[in-house]
Amino acid sequence: SSVKYREAAASIEVVTPDQASGMLRRNTGNRPLNEARAMALAQAIMRGEWVFNAQSVAVGTDGRLLDGQHRLRAIEISGIGVPLLVCRGLPLLAMRTIDIGAKRTNGNMLRVLRGMKSANQVATAVGHLYRLLIGPSALTRYQIPTPTEVDSLIDEYPDVIAGVEVYRTAAFRRLTKRTGAFAALYALTMPTLPGETAEFASQLVKGVDVASPVAHLRNFALDIRLKESSKMGTYRRVPNKQFIGCMIKAWNTFAQGNEMKRLFMTKREKFPAIVGGPGWTAPN
Repeated sequence: SSVKYREAAASIEVVTPDQASGMLRRNTGNRPLNEARAMALAQAIMRGEWVFNAQSVAVGTDGRLLDGQHRLRAIEISGIGVPLLVCRGLPLLAMRTIDIGAKRTNGNMLRVLRGMKSANQVATAVGHLYRLLIGPSALTRYQIPTPTEVDSLIDEYPDVIAGVEVYRTAAFRRLTKRTGAFAALYALTMPTLPGETAEFASQLVKGVDVASPVAHLRNFALDIRLKESSKMGTYRRVPNKQFIGCMIKAWNTFAQGNEMKRLFMTKREKFPAIVGGPGWTAPN
């Protein structure tokens, strides 16, 4: 059954890959299609995580696709049909009002679905956790988990919430803005090396006087923070992958009880695996 409003009609349909391809052929004048976003949706469909919601595929009076290109491309990639709300017969002027609101973030989802007060910080930390589980390639592309993946990762690595609380002190946030990466590392190593993880976090937050790996990491993070804050000359922001690589190197040295003379990471250097953490699923 369908619902009509003037010339437009809406109905719930199982859109097949062939139908999706047909609609995409009329996808002219839309914003550029983001293949990475479409692939993420396709992977969710293939994992059985697709949930029907009120988001529609919008088709104009001339048959042109106005909205829904990423969902349709995901169906095409996955080869699996899913139910969608399809609205046909919309005036072309309707495109002016599509996607002009603020996009819901994973933090928004956690606040609504889990009632988290630190929802944005947890969402950021889970994003880092997601990329660390995949491996260095995800750090370069800065892949972002879907809301369903965020939910699953919190259930699988609940220590990420504790990690956020440990590293969200005002003193540590003055040291670095990248607290989410530290919370992700905390979640990955706490199950296997709880004592070392807790001590590493304590020294990072409170500070240490000796020339330990933790002291080198604190100095490294603070140096970056000061340069980024002052925008000194032609200073370039340290890439996230390089920052996290140095964090892991300091952790590995600490966890193994070794000393460290300097903390740095070159572009050609092999990205370090996490001592006490899981292996990469896609290391390159």
